[in-house]
Order: sequence, then C-alpha cells, then structure tokens
Amino acid sequence: MQRNTFLFVLLLAVIAAFLIGFNIRKSITGENLSETPVATIAPTPIPAPTIYTNTACGITIPLPDKTTIDIVSSESARLVDDNQEIVYVACAKEIPRFAIPATQIETATIAGVPAKLYHTTSAKDGTPYDAVIFRNPKTAMDISISGLGATFSAIVTSIELLK
Repeated sequence: MQRNTFLFVLLLAVIAAFLIGFNIRKSITGENLSETPVATIAPTPIPAPTIYTNTACGITIPLPDKTTIDIVSSESARLVDDNQEIVYVACAKEIPRFAIPATQIETATIAGVPAKLYHTTSAKDGTPYDAVIFRNPKTAMDISISGLGATFSAIVTSIELLK
C-alpha cells in the first residue's frame, strides 16, 4: 500500500472514531449536543405609577417617574423629582392672585376647568417660576400648583378632579 493511501485510510479511521465517540457520549449523557442553549430572561415588573390624591382639594395627580411626595398636609404637598425640581400643590377657600402685569398671565384649561397661568419670580431671590390657580367647582376650593420645569408641566397636564 502506498503512503498516501495509508494516510487517507488513517484519516478516515480517526474521523470515524471521533464520530462514534461523540455519539456514544451523547447516548450516555442523554443530552442533545446539537441544540444551543437559550438564555431565558425573566420579565422586569413595571412599577405602578405613584398617584397623589388630596380629597380636601378634590384632586388626583399621577406623578411623573422618579417624583416623590416630600411633605404633605391636609391641604398642601411638596413634590420633588430626582433632579430636585420642586412643585408645590395647595388649596384653600380663597387663594390670592398674583399682582403682576397682564403680559405675564395666560388663560389655560386644567382638568376641564378654566385657569390662570402666572409667570412670575420669587420675592426672596428672583428665581422665576410658574403658578396655575383654578377653582375646583365640586369642592369650591381654589387650587394652586407652582413650580418650574418638566415635572411642573407633567403635573399640570395630568391633574384630574375627583368625581
């Protein structure tokens, strides 16, 4: 037998031994080695939104993500988000309106009720802020929401009156 034929037969014998050994291992362990393992990922639960409800004022506010209720009394609350934007919510029988030029006052509709949006500044340090004041017709209470930024806008647009 020639040398090349001998090497070819030897190569076939090695391949046959490998395949037989592979199949014997598969039958002993009982596993299917041709399947690739698939990673399973458990679904992450979505946290329920935090909702601030004030029955004295007759309002409910679904809070934006990462916003917490910092201070609460029966007629007011301070809401703080993770960027330290603060929004104040308060109600009373009569809330005085801001004495500012008409150019800094806009009319708006909050939860289907006419409201005034005031663009003003803090008397303490001149920091600008916005305030919305409207009357809840069901409780006959004035409601004031004041603050600035995305959290303020999200709260003003999502507020609802209790039924």
